[in-house]
Amino acid sequence: MNTDPYRLTDQTTPEPRQTGTQPARLALWIALVVAAGLNAALSTVNVWLGTGFGVLVLALGTALIVNYRRKAGH
Repeated sequence: MNTDPYRLTDQTTPEPRQTGTQPARLALWIALVVAAGLNAALSTVNVWLGTGFGVLVLALGTALIVNYRRKAGH
């Protein structure tokens, strides 16, 4: 076993990617795009609807960031 932590030639197998989060992330992205479109369209018609979809966009964006940070291991 090599004890040098800076050695680059040690062959290690990478961990397999988690595939369970892919459908959830795709659904979050689709919902974010739809909510952003509705926010833009409804902001001119009704301020309260636009605000509600704006809050939804922020929540979906936060969920995507949390999902990314958990996957990246930060």
